[in-house]
This record gives sequence, C-alpha cells and structure tokens, in this order.
Amino acid sequence: MAQDPTETRKKVIYDVLKQHGKVSCHWEPVATGLKVLITMLRQSLSSSTQVQENVYKSLKELSEHPDFTKYLAYFFANAKSPRVVALASSIENFGAPSEQELLIIRQQAAILLKNNIKYAWEKKLISQDDLEYIKEQILVCLGEEVPALQNAAALSIGACVSDSLGGVASWPQLLDIFLSLLNCEDPVIQEGVLDALSIICEDNADKLCWLPNDPLSVYIPKLITYFRHPNARFRYFAIQCTGSFILLMPKALRDNMESYLNALFSVAYDDSAAVRKRFCSVICTLLESYQDALLSHMDSIIEYMLVASQDSVPTVALEACEFWCTYAEMTGAKSVLRNYLSRLIPILVNNLVYSEEEASILSLDEETDVVPDREEDIKPFIHSSKSKGVHSVSSRQPNGDLREGKSEDEDAEQDSDSDYSDDLDDSEQSDWSVRKCSAYALDTLSRVFEDELLFYLLPHLQEKLLSEQWQIRESGILALGAIAEGCCHGLEPHLPALIPFLINLLSDSHPLVRVMACWSLSRYIRWIIKEPSRKDMYLQPLLERLLENILSRNKRVQAASCSALATIEEESESAIFPYLEPILKTLAHAFPKYQERNLRLLYDVIGTLAQTAGKEFARADYIQIIMPCLITRWNNLSDDDTRLLPLLECLTAVFTALGQEGGSFAKPVFQRCIKIVHMALTKSERNENDFVYFSLDLISSLIQGLGNSFESLSRECNLLEVLNHCLKDSDPEIRQSAFGVVGEICKWHAAFLAPYSSAIVNILEQNITLDHVAVTNNAVWSLGELCMNISVDSQVLQSCIERVVPILIRLIHRSYLGPNLLENVAVALGRLGLVAPPLVAPFLDQFSHVACGILCKLPDEKEKEQALRGLCEMSKRNPNGIVHAFIPLCDMIVSWNHPNAELEQQLLEILRLFQSSSESNWNTFLHSLPVQLRNVLHHRFGV
Repeated sequence: MAQDPTETRKKVIYDVLKQHGKVSCHWEPVATGLKVLITMLRQSLSSSTQVQENVYKSLKELSEHPDFTKYLAYFFANAKSPRVVALASSIENFGAPSEQELLIIRQQAAILLKNNIKYAWEKKLISQDDLEYIKEQILVCLGEEVPALQNAAALSIGACVSDSLGGVASWPQLLDIFLSLLNCEDPVIQEGVLDALSIICEDNADKLCWLPNDPLSVYIPKLITYFRHPNARFRYFAIQCTGSFILLMPKALRDNMESYLNALFSVAYDDSAAVRKRFCSVICTLLESYQDALLSHMDSIIEYMLVASQDSVPTVALEACEFWCTYAEMTGAKSVLRNYLSRLIPILVNNLVYSEEEASILSLDEETDVVPDREEDIKPFIHSSKSKGVHSVSSRQPNGDLREGKSEDEDAEQDSDSDYSDDLDDSEQSDWSVRKCSAYALDTLSRVFEDELLFYLLPHLQEKLLSEQWQIRESGILALGAIAEGCCHGLEPHLPALIPFLINLLSDSHPLVRVMACWSLSRYIRWIIKEPSRKDMYLQPLLERLLENILSRNKRVQAASCSALATIEEESESAIFPYLEPILKTLAHAFPKYQERNLRLLYDVIGTLAQTAGKEFARADYIQIIMPCLITRWNNLSDDDTRLLPLLECLTAVFTALGQEGGSFAKPVFQRCIKIVHMALTKSERNENDFVYFSLDLISSLIQGLGNSFESLSRECNLLEVLNHCLKDSDPEIRQSAFGVVGEICKWHAAFLAPYSSAIVNILEQNITLDHVAVTNNAVWSLGELCMNISVDSQVLQSCIERVVPILIRLIHRSYLGPNLLENVAVALGRLGLVAPPLVAPFLDQFSHVACGILCKLPDEKEKEQALRGLCEMSKRNPNGIVHAFIPLCDMIVSWNHPNAELEQQLLEILRLFQSSSESNWNTFLHSLPVQLRNVLHHRFGV
C-alpha cells in the first residue's frame, strides 16, 4: 500500500531536522486531555452562541495549563494519525469527523497555537525544551498539501520568532533548516517554506539584515531565481520576501539589484493577479526608497501602470492606482507625467464610476433608517489626544487618532487620506478601493499640476455631470470634489455656476448623488465664505438643503450631511453664527431618528459647532434646544456602555463652550465622570481605559468652563484620590488626560491642590521626557500653571528646576516636535524664570534665542505676558544670556500690542540694560534690525 504523501514529506522534514541536530525528545499527550481538546474544537463549530461562549471560556482557562500549547501543536501536526482519528471518532454525539470538519478544526488549533505561543512563553508556562518540541511539530506541517494548513504553520513559525521570544536570533538554525528544505525536491515543502519565509521577512527584515554570516547573501539570489518559477505561489512569496528589504536596502539586495529588477519586470504581465498586485506594490516601494534604480525604466513602468490601473482584478488596479499617488509628488515626475495626462486622466475618471458589482451590493433604498445598524459597521471609538497649551486647538477627527509625536505636516497628510477613506465611506464598500484611490490620485495630480490639469479633465467632467445615469453623474461630482483644492484658481470662473448646480443636486432623486454632492460642496466652502457677496448668495441655500438632508430617511445621506455640516462649521467660523438656531433645531430633531453609527456623527457636528461658536453657543435659547437631547441620552446610557464614549467627547467640547452657563448641568455630569473613572481603574481587567480618558477630558472641560465656580463642585467628590491613581498609571494616555485636569485645577482653583504641590511637582518631573510626546506636552503645560498659581516648597522647586530645565532646553531645540509642545516649553521656561529667576537665569543663553522666536508668535494673553516678564527678570541677572538673541528679543517686545504699564516698564528696562551693557556696540546692534522694527522701538521706547 502506497504511503500517504503527507507522511512522506513529514519524514523528509524530520530527516532535515536530524541533520541540523534539532529533533526534540519524544512527548505524547494524555488521551483524556487530547479528547477534551478535540471535543472543544468540534463544539466551537456549533451555531449556538451560548455553546461558542462556553468553549471560548473553557479554552481560555486551559491556556493557563503548562501543557496546553504542546497539546495544540500535537493535534495540529498529528490530526490525521490513527490514534487521533480514533479518539475523535469515539467522542459521544459527534462520531468520525469528515475531511472538511477535520480541516477546519486543525485550522482552529493552529490559530490558538499561534496566539498561545507568545502568551505561554511570557507567562513562563512553557520551557525551552517545550518550545523546541512545539517548533518541531509546526515545522513538519509545512509539508501539508492544503495551502490553508501550510499558511497556519507559517504563521505559527512567525510567532516563534516574535520579539517577545527573542526574534530570529533565538532560532539560529531556522534559516539553515529552510535552506535545506528549499534544496529538497518536493515542491509542496518548498512552497510551505517560502510562505513561512515571507512572514518572517515581513516581520523581521531589519533583524535579518544584521544576522552574523549574512544569510541574505545566500537567500536574496536564491529568491530572485524563484521569480521565474512555473508555480505562481513561488513567484508571489519570493517577490514578497525580497520586497520586505527594499526600504532597508541591505548589501545583498544592492549587489543583486540588476538581476532583481530584470526578474521583477519579467512578472509584470504575470497570469497570476496576486503576482501582478505584488509587482505594482514593489514598484511603489522602490519609488519611495530607491528611485534612481527605476529612472531608466520609468516610461515602461508608466505604460504598464496605465494598463494595470484598468485591470479587471480590482486588487491589481488598486495597487496600480497607488503608483500615481506615490510618483506624482516626486522630484522630476511632473515633467515626465505631463506627457501621459491625456491618457491617464480618462482612466482615473472612469475608475470613479461604481462598478456593477459595487452598485449591486449597495443598499439603494431611500428609507434605510429602519434597517438596524450592523454591529460590525460600528467602528471602535478611538480617543483623540487632548493637547493642552497656550494656543492649542483640538482637531475634529471623526475617527480619532491624533498620534503622539506627529508633526503638523504628517497630521495634514493623514487628514488628506481620510477625506477619501472616511468621507467617501460607502458602508459595505468602506475599505480602500480603486474608486477611492483614483479620487485621491486625481487630488494629488491636481495639487501637482494645479490649473493645468483642467485642460485634460473638464471635457470629461462636463459630460459626466450632465449624465442621466446616476452612477456617472455621481462620479463627476466626486471628481469635482477631488480637484477642489489643487485647481481652485482655474475653477473659480466656473464656480458661480457649479456651486448652485451642486446645491440643487442635494435634492437629486438618487441618495448616493446627494451623498457625493454633500462631500463635494464641503470641499468648496472656503471659496463660498471668502467674500461677503458669495456668502450671502450661497451659504444660506446650502445650509437649508443640508439641514433637509440631515433629516433624510436614508442613513448614508444623513451621514454625508453631518460630515459636510461639521466641515462647514469648522471652516466658516463666525459666518455660521446667524444660522445657529435652525442648525441646532434640526440636530435636536435628528436625535430620535438616528441609529448609533450616525449618532456619533451627530455628536461630532454638535461638538464642532460648540468649538466654532464658543461663547455664542452659550445663549440661553440655544442651550434649551440642544442640552435636553444630550442629557437625555446621557441619562439613558449605563456607565460601562461604549456608546457613552462619543457622547463624553461631545460634552467635552460643549461644556468648554458653555462656560459658566453650563453650571446647572455640571454637578451630576462631574460626579458621574468621577464615578466612571474610579470604576474603570478598580476593575481587575483593565480593558476599559477609554472610559478613563474621555471622562478625564470631560472633567478638564468642566473645570475650564466653570472657572472659579468649580470650587463648589470640588468639595463633594473624591477627585484627589482618582487623580492620584491616574497620574501614576502605566497607561500614558491616562497620565496625559490627568495632567490636563491638574493644569486646569491649578489655573482656576489652586487652593484645592496646594497641600499636594510638592508631590505633584515630582510626578510632573518624571513625565517630562521624550518617551511620550503628548504626555510631556500636558505635563509641561501643567508645570507652568502650577508654578504660577501655587506656592511650591523652595527646595522642591530648586531640585525640580535643576533636573527639568535641561530637559526643556533639549526639547525647545527640536522643531519637529510640533508647535504646541514648543510653545508650552517656551512659556514654562519663562514662567519658571519668573518664579525663580536666580535658578533659571544661568541657562538663559541656551534657550533665549529660540524662546523669543516662539513667544513672539503667541497671542497677547496672560501666559505670554508671564513668560515675557520671566525673560525680563532672567535678563537682569544674566544680561549676557540674552545678547545673542537681540533681534528675536526685539521682535518679541514689539509683538505685544497692548502691554500694561508694568510690563511696558519692564521691557524698557531690558532695552536700557542691553544698551548700557554694550554701549560700544549699541548702534551696530540697532542698525542690524530691520528698519520697521527699529522705528517701532524708537517710537515706543525712545531707543
């Protein structure tokens, strides 16, 4: 009887392991334990939710057993052995498993195995010998003929070399074992090895570059030979493996670049869509990191991408469209691409039309508000970091994620992408698609070519906008919105006709046309409000139609209208004030109509309106319209209901705007926030930190809004206890939000924290680092507020300054950290110099130049005045520390438009001090100033 091919391949793999001395000691699971595992795996296939929950709970308990991971590995590798099949067949109520069932439960075991390896190792549930056994069992599964099982083994091998297990260096024989297996003659084994290798390369590329003996010098050339292998999966894995190293460009790849590119171009027109997709992806990566290698091939690449952007396989077309987004903004690309615009633009414009398949799965009913939201369509609500500061403005981010340490340019780029991934969200089609990527490519090209692009685009645009077919009409509106910013000047003569046309489309018979008209109009709002005549002509009819659509029965129209209105609120500023009442009344009417997904957008509209309108939002009649809706919703949600999170964020903006007028609502909201934070912090499983972040931010907002009136709230709560926990929490976002609360209390109710000032100073000091930029930002701001409003023990303050000021000086010289943190640092240094000038003055020459440049850009507010006075006090004690900063000092002095008499006198003293300390050079200094600055100083100070 012929031997099972899988068993034959297992023997081949075992023989290779023996050659490398890596066969572990024999281990056999106990029959009863194995039977329990098989039973649970089979039960997990049940359609009963209750059964699945019970299985999940049991498996979670078993994961704490030292041998559990070995049981999973044994079953995964030996599920078809006579012993295991007999055990599976003997399970009551199940009988012998079918081939399909056995395949599924083996995959289930492999997933559990992959997830459990790291957990068991970190918890020290398995030893090194156990791990060696597990690795051996996984390796033999690379010989499985079913690709799904091969991939499951590959993923588990990847888990065995994850960082927590020591990375690839912790399994030094693995690459040699792989090389021996690749040299064997069995294509199934080779395929499994390449699958595993692609995962390892993707996750560990940087580490593989630095391994001893340079294994890449062997692997890279070998992998390149597989680009021409007859098996498409070989080609795909080989391209994926090598592509992982492009950004790092190790010597092995650099030395083989010519053969790599030749082999790569050979797969451009591959029969396999997966290979073509990977080819497009690799070309984009090469463009970003190794563009010179492609310059001589660029015309051929562009010709290829023109074809691939129309590929019948959407994933290939998507990767090809990414090429235009990447290449268009590169140096020298404009002159090359100009020759292809006449062919490229029609392709991208045609890609904007919904395909028949896309349109068929879109729900096009007018009344979809009765259809319940699917749970999977409601994305987790992400906390958006609240950066405190002198001039900070919180960004409206429907999907949150203001990441730490990002520069403003990076945030702008992220927001630009999100215009297409979020605002063009088609629900069932919410993933990044050819249509969205083509729209983004048009946007990118319009920013590069500006009005020149219109020559190629306008004929197509006019034809589509006037089409009787809704899909084509809708795609024209999308194109018009995509070029709004890049082609703004060239479009201006057409906008007096286009804007009313788009406003009329807000009443189109097709809901998706109305959806796209909302988005496109929001992209032109700056043009609408730029001149009073346009504002009067277009803003009112636009808002009227938008408000009608907010009350639509179609959920997509509701969502698009809310997003557009939030953008208009943000851009319009005071222009929106005359329309506050109808807007608020419409939003109030929308509350009972909206389901959870769109309620979040409704909160966003209200929060943005509160931020934009500020004090205007706090009118009594407006409060009576909107606050009952918010408070009713607030009262109807439990403390641990995740639907509370977006409402907490909305109320944070609202209470800031309401100020003292929010007092009648404040007490129950404040007390409940304290309760929510306390409850989340004391839970044994800390998986509810989001409730802490949002509640702390709302507490901070209440304090800021109520100002001195906060004192009455602080008497009846355990805020200090909660703050103490939060300031020391391991979660940086909790500390960040807690420092926001501390700073606001220092600002408005210093007596509340005064007894604990020394302890708080120590905690603040520990968090002024570069480990978490957002935490540092709020800690620096809080330190500045604390030292100005609370008397700190002189010894504590001295030790703090000795340690913190050098860190602040390092921070202020790092421009990439973003303006908000730099402003806070400059103000903090000035404030520390004001309260303790002898301690900070010796450092003045190390930061005065940069600090003056930052402070002169700040508005004339208390924080700037305090920092300025601090610089004056330090300059008196260390005049030499300000000498090299004379020009930025003068800029800062004249940047203060209306200083009080005391500050004016201090500024004059500094100028005279400077004059007296450098008499011989004074005229030289004066003449080094710009004429206008010199005249202002002479006029104001007589110097």
